[in-house]
Amino acid sequence: MNAAVSFWIIDAEPLDRGVLLYTLTEDGLLEEKRVDIQYKGYIQPNPAIDPEAIASDLEYSGLAVKAWVEEWKLPPYYREETPVIVYLVDSLYDYRRITSITLRRAIGRIVNDYPDPLVEALWSTGYHPLHKISIQHGKPVVTEDPGRLDYENPPLRTVEVHWNPYTSIYTVKLPGKTIHTDNELQATRLIEDYQAHLILAPIETRHKLQQASSEAVGLKALWIDADNMLTGLNGLIEWARLARIPLRQASQSSIGKILTTIEAFEARRRKYLAVKNHGRLEPIRSIVELAEYDRGGAVYTPKPGVYTGVIQVDYNSLYPSIISRYNISGETVDDPQCSSAITPPGTSHTVCVERKGIVPSAMDILIPRKDGYKKLQEKTMDPGYRKVLEDRRSAVKWILVASFGYLGYRNSLFGSIMAHETVTGTSRSIMAESRRTVENMGYRVIHVLVDSLFIQAGRESTVDKCNRIAEAVSKNTGFKAR
Repeated sequence: MNAAVSFWIIDAEPLDRGVLLYTLTEDGLLEEKRVDIQYKGYIQPNPAIDPEAIASDLEYSGLAVKAWVEEWKLPPYYREETPVIVYLVDSLYDYRRITSITLRRAIGRIVNDYPDPLVEALWSTGYHPLHKISIQHGKPVVTEDPGRLDYENPPLRTVEVHWNPYTSIYTVKLPGKTIHTDNELQATRLIEDYQAHLILAPIETRHKLQQASSEAVGLKALWIDADNMLTGLNGLIEWARLARIPLRQASQSSIGKILTTIEAFEARRRKYLAVKNHGRLEPIRSIVELAEYDRGGAVYTPKPGVYTGVIQVDYNSLYPSIISRYNISGETVDDPQCSSAITPPGTSHTVCVERKGIVPSAMDILIPRKDGYKKLQEKTMDPGYRKVLEDRRSAVKWILVASFGYLGYRNSLFGSIMAHETVTGTSRSIMAESRRTVENMGYRVIHVLVDSLFIQAGRESTVDKCNRIAEAVSKNTGFKAR
């Protein structure tokens, strides 16, 4: 690669040796570059096995380029350390071979395989997907602030295509025009003539067109799965940047996977082991305790009727804000070895505040980012740029929406049901305080739904009155309402 040329990594595929990068230059040139890259693997050895001996065997046998032993912290609370064999290989084939031998011979268990080795390899060597990069002194260097909000999108030429199985019509969306055709060859040629970098298409449409293109013109663009796209291409790029994963992988990932990847990178930095299906066992509790604490958010059932002068006050990212404010994470809740803990309102669980939790660390990245995009939207008059910012903001918002649910997900790497209960208990306490605040102002709360208040505030329900109520609620609870 030319050292003077800046580029973006759009996609990456593992090879027998190294990785194939799909890069896009500032001039819009899509290139394929083979790069030598090493993949890192982690083994937590069984207690009866000498980790140093295994590391030496991996190197001596030629299975690994290099192997050594490190101390990593163990879940669920990351207080205790354990030896971990870390090794480098030149290909995913060698990684899978070592994984197979490890499990077959009961040497230990595979850990830190989330995110997958390709993603970690790209990150550790400086090939950050969707970030502007240049080659300096033979090494990749990210030439922009990874946390910036007004980053430049790569100049991607994108086409959307959809096949209707009922009419057999292809809809091809190009910039400024939409074309409908029942001819597969014509659809593929439209895409080929446009010289698209990306083809956004549902999987079924992709299979139909790829079959046609193999017999005709051939399509070299990257196919992006459009079945589950929630925020468009701009939002997809935002997800790829946040999780440091290639664009195609981002399109195939759930929101929870994006969130967990962000958290896993923070865990890597702290040398916290990521162990799949580890889980954090819920303590035995009485029926009375379960009825008290194992509940969802606040919901007040309104009396049926017609109400006038109703205003709605919403909290801004209430659950993520609770997680951040009270440091709620799987490893911080009910930590038996913690010497400095708090009990958030509305819950029986304690939260350790000696160190920042993994989940709140992710929230501290995402919440300001969402708010920052809103501020940028308010400052620009360019409708096109506003749409880009809205898509990015929406992408971050979807991750925040998923953050609470993943706290209680049984396969969550960094959550627990206790952390989940702590958030819901605290939220119920906040909503109860909100209701008291509103009623003390002389208004009537007719309904509460998780993080929203529906208030009967009189016939003259003005924006000014709504703002005064939101300000009072924010002041009394300490959480931003609007």
